[in-house]
Amino acid sequence: MDIKITKFAFWRNVRLIVFLPFVLFSCGEDDTLYLSKEFNFPVTISPAKENFEIGDTLKIEILIPEIMADRENSVQYLFENFDFDPFLSIRELSEKSKDLAEQPGAVRKVKIINVEGDINPFSAAGCKLTLINKDSAYRLTSKFVVLDSGIYNLSFSTTSISGTAKLINPPKGYKTIIAGVGPSYFLVNSGIEINSHLINQHTASNFDFTSSEGWARPFFSFRVVK
Repeated sequence: MDIKITKFAFWRNVRLIVFLPFVLFSCGEDDTLYLSKEFNFPVTISPAKENFEIGDTLKIEILIPEIMADRENSVQYLFENFDFDPFLSIRELSEKSKDLAEQPGAVRKVKIINVEGDINPFSAAGCKLTLINKDSAYRLTSKFVVLDSGIYNLSFSTTSISGTAKLINPPKGYKTIIAGVGPSYFLVNSGIEINSHLINQHTASNFDFTSSEGWARPFFSFRVVK
């Protein structure tokens, strides 16, 4: 079954969820601190250009440090034995009347070469990503060799983040600190060179990448010419 990346409609929905930077609840004598912090998980795709030719190679790298600052750089979490539950959707932007998540799958339009970690297709569009924990970071390195002409989109997502997170340098006065993870997204190429205009030009989706939620940019689009 293909991934339906409904979470990428965050432009409309993310404001419906309010996560306070520090939410305190009473437990005994106010000795429990509950946190819910948002994170950007970095993805690098190179070369970061719009046009490729058949046979060209894209390199995909994910590196999530075990100790990482939240999106607002207000705290640091230690992610130990953590499952980010990452997925990748590969789609061809060929049907202007349909949204991004409804575009046809294009897994067969690329040759996947795994170098470190694993990108494992399970449907026409969907791939499960397996990160390896090495040198104090969660890592994945893979290459895509493009096999056919067209306009394509790579979309990174998480579904059910789970594991143990700990707060670095916790404040004193609390017996228990629960380091929760709020809405978090992959951020491709620091949100800069992602060719987002191709989504709006070739699908029915109309993302406003200048909005206040613009920090969540888990996409990379590109064109392959003969």
